[in-house]
Amino acid sequence: MSYEEQNKNRKHKIQVFHALLARLGLMRSKYDLLAGYGVESTTMLSNVDLDDLIGRLRGMQKESVQASEERLRRLRSQVLTDLNKIGIYSHNGDWDSVNKYMMHPRICGKLLYECNEEELKQLHHKLMSIWQKQERVAAQVRRQSLEN
Repeated sequence: MSYEEQNKNRKHKIQVFHALLARLGLMRSKYDLLAGYGVESTTMLSNVDLDDLIGRLRGMQKESVQASEERLRRLRSQVLTDLNKIGIYSHNGDWDSVNKYMMHPRICGKLLYECNEEELKQLHHKLMSIWQKQERVAAQVRRQSLEN
């Protein structure tokens, strides 16, 4: 490999390193990471150290993605539990009623798998409010039926 190719490859690795730092929100920790290798700048890193740092950051990124996916799965499960409480998702595989309910503009306007983490949290709160209102109405009906 010529010197120019090595230099181009090195510049690319440094760009990848900085892109990973930005994606993971670790730009403020850059100098701490570099200090662990006894340098103050990415240009002072050896190719082996640069490869090691990139590998560590990619591992952190993978863990971050997995944690995010796990949070989404848990929130979707919570929403399905909420839908079950209010009588929409009454049995497994009842996706037609779930999809129809979710697509209503006042509920969500999206299918369950299209919702991001924040939308799922908002949907959970909305569904809990609906369930609580149903419970209050049901309690009132029971009370009135006992009185008559």
